[in-house]
Amino acid sequence: MAFSEVCRICLSVNICMFVLKKTGLQNLYKTLTNSFMDENEDPIIVCLTCHARLIRCRRLQQQAIDSNAVLKQLLAGGSMVLSIPSIKRKENVFSSAKLSLSFNPT
Repeated sequence: MAFSEVCRICLSVNICMFVLKKTGLQNLYKTLTNSFMDENEDPIIVCLTCHARLIRCRRLQQQAIDSNAVLKQLLAGGSMVLSIPSIKRKENVFSSAKLSLSFNPT
């Protein structure tokens, strides 16, 4: 069996695989495994399940980055207006698509 036929995360074989070369997921994989980019190495190949997990991990990472930026601004005495697109406003009879946040330490 060739190394390129094995999922680099779960070691699955003989299933649908994805190549992560030159994608944001490749960078995420390298971060998660504490490895460095090497142009001469074999492409990183992952199975369908691990590919989906990496996508969810990237979304979680981005959410944490975004939330951290909001909290930093609020702690610095600022205020923010955030758009909350995931709430079904019409179905729930909400009138505004914006959320205003401010932080007042006591």
